[in-house]
Amino acid sequence: MDVPRSVITFDAVIWDFDGTILDTEWPAWEAAEAEYRRFGVEPEWEWWRSTIGSSDHQPWWERLAEQLGELPEPEEVIVERWRHNKRAITNSATPLPGVAARLDHCHAAGVRCAVASSSPSSWVEPHLERLGLRTYFAAISTATDVGPGRTKPEPDLFLLAAERLDVDPSRCVVIEDSPHGVEAARRAGMASIAVPNRLTVGGDFRPASLVVDTVDDPRVLEMLALGPTP
Repeated sequence: MDVPRSVITFDAVIWDFDGTILDTEWPAWEAAEAEYRRFGVEPEWEWWRSTIGSSDHQPWWERLAEQLGELPEPEEVIVERWRHNKRAITNSATPLPGVAARLDHCHAAGVRCAVASSSPSSWVEPHLERLGLRTYFAAISTATDVGPGRTKPEPDLFLLAAERLDVDPSRCVVIEDSPHGVEAARRAGMASIAVPNRLTVGGDFRPASLVVDTVDDPRVLEMLALGPTP
C-alpha cells in the first residue's frame, strides 16, 4: 500500500537496527547453525525466523538443550563460543545498501532520525559508533529502556523514540526488516517501510505502507517526500 504525501507528512524516520542498518541477524544465525550441527541437530530455520525482531522468546540454546535432553558442554561455553563467532562476523560488516545515503538525505532535508531496537543499548550503540553513524540519530530506544515483555511487536520502542524526538507518532515513519517490527509500528500508529532481508523475506508484511528490496528504492524517497538523490 502506498501512502500519498498529501495525506501524511512525516517529520521523523525511526530505524530498526538489526537487519535494517546492519546485517547482524545472518551472523547470529550462522554462528548458531554451527552449534546445532556440532551436536548433530538440524537447525530450526523456521523457528529462528519467527523470533527475528523481538527479544522476548526462548533462547536458542535452551531449545537445543530440550532437543538433546542435556547439553554436551556447559551452557556458558556454548553461548560464549556462539557470541565470539557472531561478533567476529558482525564486526567486519558494513551498513546495508543505501543506508548511509538515506541517512545523509534525511539529514540534508532536516528530517530527524532515531533508532528503535529490540537489542540492548550495549549492542546497538557501539556498532553505531564503529560504523560512524551515531551522529545521525537524535534519539535511540532499545530493550534496555523498555524492559522484558515490551520489545517488538509491542509498540513501546517506537513510542519512546517518538517521545524522545518530541514528534507525534502519526508523523513518524518506521524502516523495518521484520514482521514483528512492522506490527509494532502499526500498534504505535506509525506508517512503515519494510525492507526484508534474507532471513525475513517471505514474512507477513501486509501492515507495511511500502515493501522494498533496499532503502535505495526511489519509492522510499517518494514516500519520505525527500525528492531525488542529491
